[in-house]
Amino acid sequence: RVHFGDRVVQIGKFRLGDVDGKHFSISHSNGKTLVIYRSDSANDPHPVHEGARWDWGLWGKTWPSRNPEMSPMGVSFGDRFIQIGNFRLGDVDGKHFSVAHAGTGKTLMVFQSDGNHGHHHCPADDFTTLGRSMEQCQEMEP
Repeated sequence: RVHFGDRVVQIGKFRLGDVDGKHFSISHSNGKTLVIYRSDSANDPHPVHEGARWDWGLWGKTWPSRNPEMSPMGVSFGDRFIQIGNFRLGDVDGKHFSVAHAGTGKTLMVFQSDGNHGHHHCPADDFTTLGRSMEQCQEMEP
């Protein structure tokens, strides 16, 4: 199942979300954070922090969508992308998948269709889905 909450998407036992507007993380229900993307390259020239760690997780966040009267918040979709809070993940051109920050306009990570990925040239201004229009997420009855 896929669940939506306040700037969080849960897929099975994994959560992807905007932690605080400046950090996006992927974490597991066991409490470990798998990766953190940071938007502020002025303070940190390396916007991607990989590896298992216990901070910047998403399992303590509230879930407004569990209340049937409320809709998911801060989750939007568009042409080949999902935006969670300020972070946009999507298919750039059929060969590149990127993670970008809407507030800074910077690309934080680029994955290639051949399996390679890199953030050596990130943050960057290219390989982004920013600029494409989006729609707010709405829950539908099962």
